[in-house]
Amino acid sequence: MTDLQKRIKAAQQKAASAAQTKSSKDSSHGFLRISIDLVSALAVGILLGYFIDQLLGSKPIGMVIGFFLGSVSGFLSLYRLNQKVKKG
Repeated sequence: MTDLQKRIKAAQQKAASAAQTKSSKDSSHGFLRISIDLVSALAVGILLGYFIDQLLGSKPIGMVIGFFLGSVSGFLSLYRLNQKVKKG
């Protein structure tokens, strides 16, 4: 092989390695975002339900409704993120 061919091959391997590293970083960032979105939506829903319970004196009802609304909100966020990833 000529020197130029060796340098081209080395550059291609380096580029492939960099692309693989970037892909794994993007993947871990995606998992972190998914968990933060889901947990924060649940926490906000439960906290709002708790404060509504304290305000109205309806102890478990507000938290239960807040939990379900937070769950729906979290899963809608995950659905939107999934649709964005599918589009490219």
